[in-house]
Amino acid sequence: MDVLSETKQKALDVAEVRMREKGYKAISFRDIADALGIRSASLHYHFPSKADLGEALVRRYTDAFRSRLEAKVTDQTTDKATDQARQAVSSYIQLHRDALGSNCHACLCVMLSAEAHHLPAGVAHAVENFIAEHLGWLTDWFETLTITPPTQRAQAALAQLQGGMLLAALMKDPSLFDAAAEALWQSLERS
Repeated sequence: MDVLSETKQKALDVAEVRMREKGYKAISFRDIADALGIRSASLHYHFPSKADLGEALVRRYTDAFRSRLEAKVTDQTTDKATDQARQAVSSYIQLHRDALGSNCHACLCVMLSAEAHHLPAGVAHAVENFIAEHLGWLTDWFETLTITPPTQRAQAALAQLQGGMLLAALMKDPSLFDAAAEALWQSLERS
């Protein structure tokens, strides 16, 4: 990794933490540059605008989430489709819990979703793509589990997980997400 790409990655790391804590509007290039001990102009070399930074960050976050999810699903050891689907959905819920962590930071795209109407178009579109990908993924597994109607149930499931994450982040209490996830899992088991 050369110095420039290392700076770019570090800038994305700092921006991610700050956006997950405070949202898109609450950060600035100056904040990020100060955290890295560089000048704001150096950030503009990598990201001409805050919107460019936001888009790059959401794309990176989406790719990382997808990679972690694919790794968990690939590691499953069952041949039965419904067992695999249950494990996949359980892994999906666990990845959201892992994203929340002990510091109670909401998932980047959950946090940005709350600001969607105030985001630059490119950032909002990247967040919409994240959400659409997740809805498609859940819908496919819900079809395997014969949870009906799968699309509406996927929408409700994602909304429940996101709401639980926002509540946990606001109250700094991860058990609030855990309760939402458990209620979701119980509703899926009854289906």
